[in-house]
Amino acid sequence: AVKVFPPKDSIYVGMCEIIILLAEGGSENVERLVASKAAAFVANGKRAFVDNEKAQDVASRATTALGAPAKTSTDTVSSKAEPAPSDEISGVVSDMKASADDLNCQIKGLEAIQRLASKDPPESAAAVAKAGACDCVVSAMKTFPDEIRVLARACSVINILCTDNRETSKYFGEIGVCEIFMAAVKVFP
Repeated sequence: AVKVFPPKDSIYVGMCEIIILLAEGGSENVERLVASKAAAFVANGKRAFVDNEKAQDVASRATTALGAPAKTSTDTVSSKAEPAPSDEISGVVSDMKASADDLNCQIKGLEAIQRLASKDPPESAAAVAKAGACDCVVSAMKTFPDEIRVLARACSVINILCTDNRETSKYFGEIGVCEIFMAAVKVFP
């Protein structure tokens, strides 16, 4: 079966949105993204998709995020109580760690993380991140750097876990996702 991917401009928009979310993790993440040539990626896409209003908007926001004074660790972070990780996410994390070299296990694990992080209430994403999902996402991306199914699902999970969660964005930066993400950009069609 032939895999149908979104148009390149849609992929570009999604990638820029992830850059923005990662940049919200603080100045260290911005530095990592800049060192990984995120600004060049944004600028090249802005030139390539000059007729796409959404691409232009997200490129402008990404440029601002990469160049603006970044939030520091002294900025307020949500103090809402987070639910404890469920047995299901704990099992997924455990399975992914135990079968780190198994492509199908990683894909199914990323799908499960995405599903669990997308549940209501919105705090579910924070609980999933706290349960070890971030480390599993990075491990899968490192283990399968050229596997589009892993990278696409991992990018979707990063987007979900980082939305409205600066703490998770910062942690993803600390464990190397900025550099891995920018390398993954080259794999997408």
